[in-house]
Amino acid sequence: MEHDVAVSGAVRADDGTTPTRIQWESMQRRHRLVAHLESRADRATVDRLVDALASDDEEPLDRTPLRVRLVHVDLPRLEDAGTIAHDADRGTVRLVDEPDWHRSET
Repeated sequence: MEHDVAVSGAVRADDGTTPTRIQWESMQRRHRLVAHLESRADRATVDRLVDALASDDEEPLDRTPLRVRLVHVDLPRLEDAGTIAHDADRGTVRLVDEPDWHRSET
């Protein structure tokens, strides 16, 4: 499953400029999140994604701020781009089989 277009739209700097260090870290985190979801056959829980992203880093990350960033920033941004579907009630995330950008091209 290839999501480069949707992910790229979801990770660029909001104003179209070169991302700052914090924006770059967010972009990398979103790419890692999508890569993790691509490696799964089904959906993942937010907690499992937090664990996976925290363990990806060379230095241990505090999971609480990472979870807050995912739930309030990264997941909504990826969902707006049509890359993922986030069920907040169930706490699950899955890749969208056919992103919005793909449907508009066919």
